[in-house]
Amino acid sequence: MAETASRPLSLEQQRAAHAWDCAQDAQKLGPQQRRAFSQEVRRLPARIQAGGLGQALAALHSAGPGEEAAFKHLLATLDKWLARAVPPFDAEDRLLARIVQGDAAFQRVATAEVQAYLGWLVRFVDGMER
Repeated sequence: MAETASRPLSLEQQRAAHAWDCAQDAQKLGPQQRRAFSQEVRRLPARIQAGGLGQALAALHSAGPGEEAAFKHLLATLDKWLARAVPPFDAEDRLLARIVQGDAAFQRVATAEVQAYLGWLVRFVDGMER
């Protein structure tokens, strides 16, 4: 007989599930916004690597009018994920504020977590476009 009790999800499984939900939500955006979202999801890991998480998030905050909804969706997604993955996180806090006000240890942990999360998100976004 199959075991009915479910095991808790690993951190990788949690990342994947959250990224999957985000990628599916992005499909509700209009065609231009969906394209902007997909492009930015693919660019973000390199931007983080080159300039750091704070600068990459600041670039998302300065989105132009054609990209605003897509970038807000991506920022909200990262905020929600980091609230779960890297506590403590006040519901009112935003990731960029935590990066600016946080110490170097938090920045390292947050950067590593965002990069790991984006690995899943990029895969799912790529898969949905095919």
